[in-house]
Amino acid sequence: QTNIDPLVKSAAFQRDGLLVIVFDEANSDNTNGGGHVPCVIVSPKAKRGYQGVGVYEHQSLLRLTGEALGLKSLPNAAASAPDMGEFFSTTGRP
Repeated sequence: QTNIDPLVKSAAFQRDGLLVIVFDEANSDNTNGGGHVPCVIVSPKAKRGYQGVGVYEHQSLLRLTGEALGLKSLPNAAASAPDMGEFFSTTGRP
């Protein structure tokens, strides 16, 4: 709370910020390379409390980050990775 709270409350973040927290340390399931990986997306443009129904991969996060930064060309597998658009409202994405 000490570190994240000031970030998400800042005016710059409230415009179009994106914070992604991923925890990939599962050692009990090797399905799809490691099973379920928790991912928390914080953004003023994200759907509040939404739980995704799609199957994503780390390259999906790279795609999301690249698109949020406005990259015209995405590197390697990010270009064809599943799109994480379901997590965001229809009013836009970061």
